[in-house]
Amino acid sequence: MLYQISKYWSYKSIQYAVISVLAIIIIAATCLGAYAGTVLWIKKIGITVKPSKAYQPAMIQYYLQNDPRWRSDSLGTSDSSMGRSGCLVTSIAASIDYLGVKIDPKELNKVFTEKNVYTAGGEVIWYKIKEAVPGIDYYYQRIFGRRTLENDLKQGRLPIVQVRYNGKGIFHWVLIVGADEEDFLIMDPLRQDKQLIKLSTHGKVYAYRVMVKTSSNEADEE
Repeated sequence: MLYQISKYWSYKSIQYAVISVLAIIIIAATCLGAYAGTVLWIKKIGITVKPSKAYQPAMIQYYLQNDPRWRSDSLGTSDSSMGRSGCLVTSIAASIDYLGVKIDPKELNKVFTEKNVYTAGGEVIWYKIKEAVPGIDYYYQRIFGRRTLENDLKQGRLPIVQVRYNGKGIFHWVLIVGADEEDFLIMDPLRQDKQLIKLSTHGKVYAYRVMVKTSSNEADEE
């Protein structure tokens, strides 16, 4: 009799264990699916971000990608030029200059070219940046929002975000430098008058990166 009871409860224990494992798998799969769906949504559809309060704009070197001093320079060995496709490099240069590494887009592009930071098509290989610029690295999140951007500003870091030019054009990178009560304020590498403009000028945001100091420079890389 005791043997039968023991056997019964052993069977039940196995059932509960199997059910628990299946439940965990289902929950994990659901969470993973939700995460992947959100990532895809941001990448393809974009999100609108608005600040919760104003942040004093950072004092930056306002660089333009089509500055005559570097607009004809090629991005690596590609056919792309700074003037045509250098919005990201220009934004990175302004960001790391603000972090204390004095460099302009021409100098940064030269370093990126020498250190093979570009793909054959002229796209930035992000993980190679720390090899090219000592003391500087980058951080990113596939899922981000207002709090992500505000936290960077609080930490003295300037987010770089991808938008569509004027909300419907080609993909374009801009640098967030602060915020007013209604919107984040950006350095747009194509803004010839070098005036800060509202992020909403370009509509939604599709990707996010931020340049940070490495731990050797006692940076807070949370």
